[in-house]
Amino acid sequence: MEFRDRLEQAIKYSGMNAAELSKKSGIAPSEISRYRQGKYEPKLQKLYALSVALNVSPSWLMGFDLEENRESLDVALLSLWSKLTDDQKEAVIDYMQYIASRQTNNT
Repeated sequence: MEFRDRLEQAIKYSGMNAAELSKKSGIAPSEISRYRQGKYEPKLQKLYALSVALNVSPSWLMGFDLEENRESLDVALLSLWSKLTDDQKEAVIDYMQYIASRQTNNT
């Protein structure tokens, strides 16, 4: 999958439109449009800004981590995450931190 395809997928599952992505990432709408059309790929700093705004890893956005199950999981998680309220997201993060701390304490 090419960068532009991953970008489209991440935008779709984020629930953002191009204007929101531009505002959140600090990247001009015209640049985002060129990325979406596949005319250009972002340099590292803008790739990072896009990945933060879309809540995906920069490596995934660039096409790495190509294991199909991993990709499917990333997409499924993004889809679910975008449907949560801010309070629900906070609860999920708290629970994950709790699980991680128990894992650390048990090893």
